[in-house]
Amino acid sequence: MKQQRNADKDFTEHFYHPNTKRGTLSKCETTSFMKPEDDWHTMMSNLVEPRYREIVRKQTFHDDLQNDVKHVVDAYNAERNVGVEFQKSPISADAVRSRDATTHLDWIFHVQRQFIRKVRVGNFAICEVPYDKWTAAIKAVQNHVFLYTGCEEWILLSDRNVYYLEIPAFKQRHVWIGKVLSFDEVWSMCLQHVLTDQGAESLRTTTAIKHISCVDIVYARCKASMFMLDAIHREYVYKHSFENGDVVAVKSVAGSGKTTTLLELAKIRSTDRILYLTFNKRLQTEVEKKVRDHQQANLHSKTFDALIFQLFYKVNGVMPNIQFVTPQTLGTILPSCQDRDFAVRKRLVQLFDEFCGQHSHSSPLEFCRATNASAELSGHVQTLWRKCTSLEVVTFNSMRKMSQVNRWFQCLNTEYDMIMIDEVQDFDSQMLHMLMCDTQSAKLLVGDPRQAIYTWRQGHVNAFEHLPHHALVVEFYSTFRVGEPACEQIRNKFEDCWMVSKSTHESTLSHDTALLDGRKYTYLFRSWRHLLQTAANTPCVWINDYSRKIKAIRKDHASLHDRRNLNLKNDIFDDDLPRFLTELGGDDLEAMLLKIEENVVPEADCICKMYTIHAFKGLEDECVRLHEDVHLYQSNDKLNLYYVALTRGTQFIVENQTSTS
Repeated sequence: MKQQRNADKDFTEHFYHPNTKRGTLSKCETTSFMKPEDDWHTMMSNLVEPRYREIVRKQTFHDDLQNDVKHVVDAYNAERNVGVEFQKSPISADAVRSRDATTHLDWIFHVQRQFIRKVRVGNFAICEVPYDKWTAAIKAVQNHVFLYTGCEEWILLSDRNVYYLEIPAFKQRHVWIGKVLSFDEVWSMCLQHVLTDQGAESLRTTTAIKHISCVDIVYARCKASMFMLDAIHREYVYKHSFENGDVVAVKSVAGSGKTTTLLELAKIRSTDRILYLTFNKRLQTEVEKKVRDHQQANLHSKTFDALIFQLFYKVNGVMPNIQFVTPQTLGTILPSCQDRDFAVRKRLVQLFDEFCGQHSHSSPLEFCRATNASAELSGHVQTLWRKCTSLEVVTFNSMRKMSQVNRWFQCLNTEYDMIMIDEVQDFDSQMLHMLMCDTQSAKLLVGDPRQAIYTWRQGHVNAFEHLPHHALVVEFYSTFRVGEPACEQIRNKFEDCWMVSKSTHESTLSHDTALLDGRKYTYLFRSWRHLLQTAANTPCVWINDYSRKIKAIRKDHASLHDRRNLNLKNDIFDDDLPRFLTELGGDDLEAMLLKIEENVVPEADCICKMYTIHAFKGLEDECVRLHEDVHLYQSNDKLNLYYVALTRGTQFIVENQTSTS
């Protein structure tokens, strides 16, 4: 006869059948067979000192003796008043609370058959939740919870929450996160007062033959795990050794302090010579100022193009005289193309830029063969490249190609111990190829794939999908710019948007433009076309980069309306502004610009500051308004533009109403 221990005051008798193959327990009431799950439980019980084994403990309610509760505790030391429960099957939270009420209990849950991994970044262990009931049951335990893994390592659950994580190379899972312990630590905290010496040695020996497998990192896929893992991942980046050849890439949400992280790390690594590469000049200027303010002499900030300039001068001994090869200027560079159709000139320029922007082919002839270009176009591309290599013609793209072909970046290996790359989501495949293949210095890449808004550019790639196999990708989840409830609203607008707010202020996301009444705000547009049309009808505005842009607009308008280009079709333009300018006559353009001039005021006096989303990327304002043109055009970067625009505001983010709102 055996007794089944449960949360009731009565015990249910079972018959034991030793003649069965595995040995089963048959309930008298149902005559059904229990699962063969008692092997581990029996093993653990046999390790307990006999006088401490399966002790009946009773919870007495003095005011109601009829409701006294009895339990058989797996191991109980009366002198120490400590007990241990071995749990393998599902159990309810009420049952746990009932048993805990009888005495001080530590619980050991059997998870040997579950998905378990040690995680290097953060130095913790994860265990997949085997039963739904255990989710509440483990939270109900008053004292220690240990997970028996069947390995040398045990897991202590001081955090009883269940997290949803993504484990690289494995599916997403609901897991507990715990501290890795040795058997000796578990013994000293829990088992030393109930096990025999032989039992302790047997358990130590049995589990020592196997180890929990490791993964480098896990990723948060629920709100609770984002809050927890964000701090762990940031601490790891600060403490990482960054040896030669190391590549660490940080996916970092908008407003998460990417640049601040890099500058702080440069302080920590004050003896390293660090090259800080940025995608655009504005960010580089901002970083350079902070470097001067904090006197960080070990950090050298450059844009990628400025670095190419520097290497060009170092190799050739002359500063480059940059020329712009466009369909309009091609005739002066290649006279044989002077009278060719605009579409032909455009295709030739495009083909040349494609050659310069890729790294698979070093010869224009090989590239043209691979792309099935005509013999005529191939000849022109080769001629143009010869002019570039002889320095007769120098373009941004040709300098990059020369740098890649001649491996100019190799000289950086002796100049810098580490390379930091900011806004890496905007870099193209050629930039990444040169940095990864021609430099051995440790690298830290930081960016946000959701802020990749230059996907239309030649050679653009998702940098995080083109890293070397040994690269470690870390994720930062916290934004300090956007508060709640706007942060959660933004997160829910996008699939797989892993962002939580650690801002100290509230942020509002709304379609109510009345929220901006009496407030200065920044107005964001996808295109210059809609910015100009809105500015013509909006008083007291300041337009970013207005003077330079208007000069370029007038010049482009004249070129597009040249008699040789009168038959151009709108669909040959990739940009919305040229298409718009082809629709405007000269009088129409000047009439619109005159209205804008009447509305434009100095920045200090304006009510509304107008930017394109591209120009405002990396910036923020208390109040931000989004024009409806953000949603008008289908393109690869449409959602990314929307995300960038939504994450610029700190207090009020107001979207214009659209037909789909």
